[in-house]
Amino acid sequence: MASAEEPKVLAYTTLAIAAVPLALIAISRLVSPKIDPREPPPLWPTVPLVGHIISLLREHASFYSRLFKEKAFPICTLPMLNGKIYVINSPGLVSAAMKSPDVSFEPFFLELSAGAVGLRESELDMLRRDGNLDKFMNLVHNDFKGTSLAKLNVAALTKLAETLDAVPIGEDLVIPDVWLWLRDVLIEAVTSSLFGEHNPFNEELHADVWKYEEGIPLLAQGLSFAARGPLAARKRINKALEAYYEAHYDEHESVSDIMRNRAALSRQVGTSSEALGILEFIIPWVGSTNTVPTFLWYFLNVFSRPDLVERIRAEVEAFVTIAPAEGGKGRVVTIDASTVEKRCPVVTGSYRETLRVYVHNLGMRRVLRETTLRDPDSGREYLLRKGVDIQWMSGVTHRLSSVWGESSEEFESDRFVNVSTAEDKKRRGAYIPFGGGKHLCPGRNFALAENLGFLAALAVAFDVEGAWVPESDDPYMGTATRRPIWGDGDKGLRLRRRPGWEDVTWNFVS
Repeated sequence: MASAEEPKVLAYTTLAIAAVPLALIAISRLVSPKIDPREPPPLWPTVPLVGHIISLLREHASFYSRLFKEKAFPICTLPMLNGKIYVINSPGLVSAAMKSPDVSFEPFFLELSAGAVGLRESELDMLRRDGNLDKFMNLVHNDFKGTSLAKLNVAALTKLAETLDAVPIGEDLVIPDVWLWLRDVLIEAVTSSLFGEHNPFNEELHADVWKYEEGIPLLAQGLSFAARGPLAARKRINKALEAYYEAHYDEHESVSDIMRNRAALSRQVGTSSEALGILEFIIPWVGSTNTVPTFLWYFLNVFSRPDLVERIRAEVEAFVTIAPAEGGKGRVVTIDASTVEKRCPVVTGSYRETLRVYVHNLGMRRVLRETTLRDPDSGREYLLRKGVDIQWMSGVTHRLSSVWGESSEEFESDRFVNVSTAEDKKRRGAYIPFGGGKHLCPGRNFALAENLGFLAALAVAFDVEGAWVPESDDPYMGTATRRPIWGDGDKGLRLRRRPGWEDVTWNFVS
């Protein structure tokens, strides 16, 4: 028999349960950020205060795409706890933000470098004082162009040529895992071209780069206790780089201009070899973490389409030079890496389409002072408050049907071939795989030459059997390139020298 108290307990329990959402709403109203009507319209989370944060952690890059599909605002405000961020979806507003002197990426660079790269307060202080950060950034931009870039391109492609030349004649090269093969081949080309003859990266440290990458989301937020494996990998790399700089191997003639000049500038401002070992990991990490996965998608999308391979072969055969090798044994094929982009529109267009489909990087800026952004499409101006962060996801702009058409979700190798002036203008601001404005990625042309040159050589002189394109998943937070979902599919393939090209070796110039 029920006691007289049970109905009271049930009533109190019901009231308590009902009171929880009411309490959350009340708390939300008290602590949620105030949003001026002139600011971008708010998208309030279903779960007060923390809803957007939970969704972002669960959905990663898809979070931004889902929000845009639900509410196609050109720009919106996302309340989070007692703060907020602005999210831009309109290509015109993205371009406006990139050009604005009132917003900047630099605060993020220092914050992310502290957590993700492990810069200590001493290194951060060095970058903050005397305009040193600007000096380093200017140096990077200068050394990723002109003769410095040409030297770097040739060094990387020459290392890749060694891989091509080593493919046996008359038999298949069996590759059990195409990702691991490309990963190891390409990262070796990156590090050897940067660090020269005394490259401190060996096979184990190359693997450590990818172990480290897995922990970037946690390390960037200062949660190193939850990323012990990636942290240990980073420290091993730091130690190897410290020994490299302690021996002054960076001064060798085979070292790239960018690494030599960065080290010289660092020493001028009093940076120790230990600090250099931490600071200089930034360049090889940035030079490989997105470029290498992008080439995987480029490779698979090309070699899974026989008709596309034939078109690329025709382009490449038309401009390479072939001459007898010294001693009369075999032939040497020379590719001028500086001309591939212009002379091979299908090679280049397929690469750009790969970037559009698979590179979903998150653009970030911080509002330095109260300002406004004008939407060039509607003419409306939006107020942006000082200190608020701005974000845009290229995964949204890269797939806008209003820009790219009804096939915006699909890979089309000719999308960037013979583009009209009007079409090109419409795409500006929507195509942002390397960012833009003042913070346009300085290494983009290095990635371009390396990827185009390697793909051109592979296509013209080799047959690939077993290539297919898996589905893709969102990139990890802190990285940009989508990840393959292999499932039960075979990651292996076979590479063999193409008939008529069995006796060739490779020479890259720029």
